Amino acid sequence: MIVSAQAEVDGKPVTVIAPALEFEIVAGYAIQLAGDTMQVAPGGKTEVSGKVHRELTFEGGEIKITVEDLPDGVQCPAVVVPADRRDFTLGCEAAAGAKTGAFPIRIASAAPDTGRKAKAEYKIADVAAKLVVGEAAAKTVANR
Repeated sequence: MIVSAQAEVDGKPVTVIAPALEFEIVAGYAIQLAGDTMQVAPGGKTEVSGKVHRELTFEGGEIKITVEDLPDGVQCPAVVVPADRRDFTLGCEAAAGAKTGAFPIRIASAAPDTGRKAKAEYKIADVAAKLVVGEAAAKTVANR
C-alpha cells in the first residue's frame, strides 16, 4: 500500500508519498495432515489424522473438513472439528470394486460461523494429498 498526503511547502502545494507498506495476509486457520498419502485396499478402510491450527485472531467456531476429487468407489465422510478441538481423523472406505491407482485428492475446509456480518463461509486454500487404492498402486508410488 502506498500512502500519500497533500502538504504545503514554501506556499506551494506538494504531494508527499511515504515508502510502500507491505502487508502479509494470514489465513485464519491451517489444516495439517499427519501424512500426505493415504492408502486403502479395495473393500477396506483407512484413516489419516490431522490438526487444525487456528490463529489467535480467528473468530470462527467449528471447521468442516471434506475430501474432494475422490475416485469412483471411494467415500470419505466429512468431519467437523469443534471450536475447542484441534485434532481430527479423516476416514475413507473403498468399495470392493473401487478403481485401483494413485489419485490426487484435495482436503477442503470451511468455517461456517465466523462472526462476520456477511454470512458466507470462511474458506482457505485446499491441502493437496494423494490417495492410493490397491497394493499395486502403493508399490508404484513407492518407486517414484
